[in-house]
Amino acid sequence: MTFTRSRSGLANYPKFFNSELIVYIEGKCDSETTYDSIYYDNLIKKLTNYQNIKVKPVGDKKSVLDYLDQIKNIDNNNSIVIVDKDLTGISSSLIKHNKFFVTHGYSWENDFWTSNLCKDVINQITIGDINAKQSVEKSFRSTQKWMGKISAFDVACQINGKALFPKNGSSCGINLTNSKGFSLISTQEFRRFKDRCFSAKAKECQVSNEIIKVAMRQPPYKVIQGHLWEHISIHIIGREYKRVVNSKTYQIEMIKNIAFSLFSKNPLKYISPECLEHFQKQFTLLN
Repeated sequence: MTFTRSRSGLANYPKFFNSELIVYIEGKCDSETTYDSIYYDNLIKKLTNYQNIKVKPVGDKKSVLDYLDQIKNIDNNNSIVIVDKDLTGISSSLIKHNKFFVTHGYSWENDFWTSNLCKDVINQITIGDINAKQSVEKSFRSTQKWMGKISAFDVACQINGKALFPKNGSSCGINLTNSKGFSLISTQEFRRFKDRCFSAKAKECQVSNEIIKVAMRQPPYKVIQGHLWEHISIHIIGREYKRVVNSKTYQIEMIKNIAFSLFSKNPLKYISPECLEHFQKQFTLLN
């Protein structure tokens, strides 16, 4: 059933679902329960007075913004939209409206897959192996640092309409090392993408040069693509899991399910203080 044919339809959407708040997000429309809807449902309940929430994926970012255009002028309608921040603030400007919300990092995955969450997941699946927990923390910080630098090169190339990362896979063409060491990004891999960026003549463009400088100064979670960061985080956990249990494989869905189970029990334990402050400030508009 669609409610987008008229303003009155959208205005009555919360009543139809018997919800206090409707949240339109990016995601596949044919799926009612998605990982990002679980994330937002638990986070919003924890940070607001709303407990009966309907999180609705409606497609790509353009589709979400179409919903914003339709609900922003409806009075007394408890509906909002939340989209991934992407490169807003680096290469584009932010839309301002009291029904429009954005993630703290590049995407919701960057806000979700934090060091604290990764440490607790490995702690659970290795039954409290302290060395595994410490190794995951060090790997997380080192890998995030170098992945942020590589992503800055990608941002600069995007300004000239060139993609440094292929978009046909969760790894985005990044070779993650399984060799001994904390960072999953090797020095050779960093140099490979740096050379690709400069060979694309990004260094010769004044705008690209400025974008590289700006992006390099950003915290890594603001420039690393969300689905790529999720892939890397799971790989960090999986690499350590294989070492502890002496296995050649790990189950991605097992790691994700444990992560979302832990997060759902205590969201505020896992988002960063900066992310918490970001959403607290935004959600004051709802209470």
